[in-house]
Amino acid sequence: MRREILDYAKIREHLARKGFLCRVPTGEKRIAITFDDGPHPVHTPEILDMCARKNIRATFFVVGRRVRKYPHLAARIAGEGHDIGNHTDRHVPLSLLAPPMIRRELAVTHELVVRAAGKAPAFFRPPMGWFNGLVVREAVRM
Repeated sequence: MRREILDYAKIREHLARKGFLCRVPTGEKRIAITFDDGPHPVHTPEILDMCARKNIRATFFVVGRRVRKYPHLAARIAGEGHDIGNHTDRHVPLSLLAPPMIRRELAVTHELVVRAAGKAPAFFRPPMGWFNGLVVREAVRM
């Protein structure tokens, strides 16, 4: 098996051209806080409470099947001023799926978030970071 050496600067540049957000220059020292794989019935409220105490805004990349189960937590995330990102419906590696299944994973979560939180997901993050050109093409198209 051939091992590829990854040039992360080139990858970031390529992703930025495709509309992927890897970093945002601000002129200030800032960090972006993100949470994946929720909402979780115990951890999400704890995180939201901590964010409220510290006046912190974060981005929560939610999984559709969890939004389906805990819509009130997706509503709370949005209601408290945090961004919500799409992290697919079933948290599967999209690069292994056919285009119709990629679209389904994204569309289902999109609709669940809109219904629960009252706003569309601001971002998309592929589960486990697995993506390829097909995933990028479908995500951009949607």
